[in-house]
Amino acid sequence: MENEAFKTQAAVVRYLVERGYKTSLSTLSYHLKQGHLAKVNGLFPFDLVNRFAETYLKNAAGHRVGTSELISAKETKTRLEAEKLQEQVHMAKLQRERLQGKYISREEVYLELAARAVVLGNGLSQMIETCGFDIITLVGGDSAKYTDLIAFLQTEIDALLNTYATPDEFEVLFEEAAAGKSPTTENTGQD
Repeated sequence: MENEAFKTQAAVVRYLVERGYKTSLSTLSYHLKQGHLAKVNGLFPFDLVNRFAETYLKNAAGHRVGTSELISAKETKTRLEAEKLQEQVHMAKLQRERLQGKYISREEVYLELAARAVVLGNGLSQMIETCGFDIITLVGGDSAKYTDLIAFLQTEIDALLNTYATPDEFEVLFEEAAAGKSPTTENTGQD
């Protein structure tokens, strides 16, 4: 039928009704007057009739046949726009909560952990240095006092770890390793 053409309006109407379109001779005449469909060499070409029907006529269900793809595309576009809007709202909420201090970046977490590790290491070193004479006095060079030494060190380490585990803020100044200095720490929390 692709190469066919319809000779009369009645033939066009019959064809369209058979295809499920709602139309009549008066409807077709109206569309002809509006210029929606025209004869070519005295005939209604098959492809023009089909395009006309998809564009201007409704099927038995009352929908334009050519618009089903358009409706589907619009639904997809609307769904995607809604998802995009939801994502934008989510990102704006996260950004606001970051500004409010509810979240910190991964880099800040790593820097905080590194700073606390430096504080812990320095604290352990300082504890050993300050308790060195106490350790010597405690064991008196006697290996039988080994258990007393371990208990003493464990108590000191537990106390230091309890200080380390508090939510206090620590200030860590990182200096270049080339200078041969270790990081300086300062506990700014209140005891």
